[in-house]
Amino acid sequence: MKVDRITSADGAAITLHTTGTGPGVVILHDGLVPLAHYHGLAEALEHRFTVHLYDRRGRADAAPLQGGETVATDLADLSAVLEHTGAVNVLGHGTGGFLALRAALRLPLERVAVYDPLVSLDGSPVLGDLDELEQAVATGDHALALTLLGRARHPGGAPFGLALLSQRVLLRTLAARRDGPAAGGGG
Repeated sequence: MKVDRITSADGAAITLHTTGTGPGVVILHDGLVPLAHYHGLAEALEHRFTVHLYDRRGRADAAPLQGGETVATDLADLSAVLEHTGAVNVLGHGTGGFLALRAALRLPLERVAVYDPLVSLDGSPVLGDLDELEQAVATGDHALALTLLGRARHPGGAPFGLALLSQRVLLRTLAARRDGPAAGGGG
């Protein structure tokens, strides 16, 4: 894969990995899944598309989280990638799918594909208390924010059936690992 280093609107560094030929598509990974897990997808698409991948903030080769990041921060990073590459197509998974759908409302995209996005298909609220999530992000309590997102995606499912405090401790422990919770194939 070809590697470029570009800059987001706020000066944050973005490491962009590119492979393939054809129309450009940007893959937005889920926040809990390392970018390396998407290399197989990139290889499957590279014969028809120029595939662009980048780690979102807080991951191994991305800008560190400063505590004030919002959806707008992610969209600014995506916008920088789109501008640099000329891509107009986005494929998002999980929280990356949510971001892809938000990007479709604000950025000049032609096609958006998502898998398992954090949205409600039946009209019920995905998050019971969006204010609580925004507060957790604003105060830098990323473990609580991830816990709330996990509960929204898999209500009652393991490990999200755990008590809120237990979930926060588990996610803080996993987040302390440089490669994140999915590193090493451990689920």
